[in-house]
Amino acid sequence: PVGKLPHWDLPKTGLFECYDLKNYIADEDRRAYFIMQDNEISGFVLVNQEANLSGIDWVVAEFFVLGKFQGQGVGTDILPLLFKELPGVWEVSVMPFNKPALLFWQRAFKKLAQQKNIEADYEMVVENAVTQSPSSDKNLKNIFKVKTA
Repeated sequence: PVGKLPHWDLPKTGLFECYDLKNYIADEDRRAYFIMQDNEISGFVLVNQEANLSGIDWVVAEFFVLGKFQGQGVGTDILPLLFKELPGVWEVSVMPFNKPALLFWQRAFKKLAQQKNIEADYEMVVENAVTQSPSSDKNLKNIFKVKTA
């Protein structure tokens, strides 16, 4: 959760800066989805095609479920719908220090593979991104590569 992870401290203003999201509505190679639970927005998913790995069709750029809906299967339940709408090879990156997110994706992909929503031979690779100094943990990404079934 934001505010509990290293490097994600809440600014004194109480506001997080955000990049411009209008491209997720206007551009053909991007998508924005609200996750709904009982007629209430419970989260969102942002998808693009800016992959770290080769051979990727879609990337989960942002995946967020509000705290009160976490642990209820809301995030896992939306994934088959997303993968059905946009079939292909997917990439999901997780910062190594975000243990709850890493655990979520590991469990979600295991369940999706058992349900035959993704191919069972999905993989996780550790990739070095070039955003910080090479010795920094913020540099590493755990990247899942999955193919929809």
